[in-house]
Amino acid sequence: MHPVSLIFYNLGILIYVSLIRLISPFHTKANKWIAGRKNTYNEIKEWKNNVNPSFTILIHCASLGEYEQSIPLLPHLKAQNPTAHLVITFFSPSGYDHIKANPCISQVFYIPADFRKDVKRFIKSLDPSMVILIHKELWYHFINELNINKIPIFIVNGVFNKSDITYYPWNTHSLKRIRWFFLVDPNSKYQLNKKGFNNTSINGDLRIERMKLLSKEAWHHPLLELKHKGDRCFIYGSVYSHDIGVIQPFIQDHPNDIHLIFPHELEYRNIAGIQKKLNLPCEKYSEHTDMQTNIYIIDIMGILKYAYRIADVVYIGGGFNHGIHSVVEALVYSKPVIFGPKYYKDPLAKELLKYRYGCSIEDSHSFSNHMNNMYAEKDKLRTKIEKFVDSKSASSEEIVQKIQDLNASPFQ
Repeated sequence: MHPVSLIFYNLGILIYVSLIRLISPFHTKANKWIAGRKNTYNEIKEWKNNVNPSFTILIHCASLGEYEQSIPLLPHLKAQNPTAHLVITFFSPSGYDHIKANPCISQVFYIPADFRKDVKRFIKSLDPSMVILIHKELWYHFINELNINKIPIFIVNGVFNKSDITYYPWNTHSLKRIRWFFLVDPNSKYQLNKKGFNNTSINGDLRIERMKLLSKEAWHHPLLELKHKGDRCFIYGSVYSHDIGVIQPFIQDHPNDIHLIFPHELEYRNIAGIQKKLNLPCEKYSEHTDMQTNIYIIDIMGILKYAYRIADVVYIGGGFNHGIHSVVEALVYSKPVIFGPKYYKDPLAKELLKYRYGCSIEDSHSFSNHMNNMYAEKDKLRTKIEKFVDSKSASSEEIVQKIQDLNASPFQ
């Protein structure tokens, strides 16, 4: 990388970490981000003393969503070499704090902030034999140090836009260190091939494979009973304050339907803000009483991906902020989806619009129209969406087999 670009990159990391430190006394997530990293090296040392790993496969996930994508890979990685120790690393507390026990996983750590000195020490301490990056975690110093130590790196479930490759020189440098790209969609392959990266393959979406497995599991939860209280059931997933302004008129105009609102952030202040902006009689589900309302704010972590099964139509939040959240969890239940205008980073959302399995809206008026239209068409769309989802699913077994064929060190 050009020295000037590296200066800007290092400065950006320094500013980012400094801001987190600055707000950590007042911000729960920032505080966890700082505190969770204080004892990492002692934790690694203690773990290695206990298990004495001969080799370690490091799987890095930014947050909980990326970890969910990695889950189908884990049993196949273990099957290829039962003595391997699979270590998960996270960047965000939302992943680290909510990971559930998995017999394939040996240990979980935070990845350090991307300062060369820190990642060099981290890699030396952990000594991984192979690294799998889920989605596109392109930390320059981390990848560079792995390359210096001749540790093979794979990107799995990768999605790349033109800007990922063209506008950030540190990304281009990091991409050159990747041994193979397992990609979700043709556009990602096209963008990489255009820049001379031919070590690519389209393998489908691990999110779909993971969610298809979950959708077949029995789920017994009191939330299921709410569906029968109203005429129709609408779920609003991962919503922000701006989303509330768009969906509020529709909710107000349809009091006989069930409206289940899942906020993206579950902190008290955020939920209080949603209640104020909604300005309608509603209940937080954790405080559920016999109040006569059909509007519930679901303030429980981790159940949205199961709850989608009871919806008639789904609204995906984030489309008026930085970008829509995942549509996959709703699609595996063959539900039509609606989302805001900022969907361009999600190739799956673009295809949904192409085939009219989903709609993008600009305001509350278009939202109301599309919700009613999608409800009228939901039975016709069900089989089509099911076939579409099947065509986009990945095969984790094939991905791991390809890694084996590439002679990654754990499989030699």
